[in-house]
Amino acid sequence: MFLIGDGELKNEIEKQVENLKIKDNVFFLGSLTNVGDYLQAMDAMIFPSLYEGFGTVVLETQCNGLPTLASDRLTKDTQITECIEFLSLNESPEVWADKVLYMHDNITRKDRTNEIRVAGYDIRDTYKILSDFYLTHA
Repeated sequence: MFLIGDGELKNEIEKQVENLKIKDNVFFLGSLTNVGDYLQAMDAMIFPSLYEGFGTVVLETQCNGLPTLASDRLTKDTQITECIEFLSLNESPEVWADKVLYMHDNITRKDRTNEIRVAGYDIRDTYKILSDFYLTHA
């Protein structure tokens, strides 16, 4: 399991990994600028974010065709392909696990970059969206 990012729960998660004796199977990668390099090695992406702006990383996962299960706190504007679904953080871990396993088994993994581009999310469009967002929320 790759855990990408840093946040206020990192220490707590590290302790839980230690207590569960699974640290040989969990890799804490910290904040990365090259998340896309890791997507090829993944079977699915779980994105249980509490606070997220636009969620550009889920556009990357969709380009890659990676089944992605995200928290319902992420904007639904990021749902471009069938590769992403949303769940409440109030759902049990079992519900999250069942859903991501279902997605893994039922979504064909293929390059979906063109679907993302057609939806208006090439680098130029994304730059404009993010610039406008940050300028109006600064």
